[in-house]
Amino acid sequence: MNNSGVVQNFILAGGPASANTMFFTGAAAAGVMTVYTCAAGAGSGNTYLKFMNSSSADHATVITDGATGQGLFLAGWVFFEKNATASDATIINNPGVFAGGKTFFYDRATAANATVICNGATASTWS
Repeated sequence: MNNSGVVQNFILAGGPASANTMFFTGAAAAGVMTVYTCAAGAGSGNTYLKFMNSSSADHATVITDGATGQGLFLAGWVFFEKNATASDATIINNPGVFAGGKTFFYDRATAANATVICNGATASTWS
């Protein structure tokens, strides 16, 4: 729980590792006045945040950034699975050059009262 009165930022930065990850399990909650950013990968893997086993995104803001380089697996992802809930979170999926940020719900997970924003990419032509 964040009682500081200041927004706390957690950045999962893309890099040369196969994946940069953070997991919430059991009764864990992402909190209030918290921002989690899954930045686009710059190396061989993506960044992702995973909620599972009844955990909750609570009132957090979750941002997934699109890939800045070629490859689907360089984008930021957030997963909700096994009865996890997005609860009252705000989830923002940003576009990328080759693949956008992604949010997945499966295995009895719910979006509940969350706000999910999918920002569109701009079109370009190849010559």
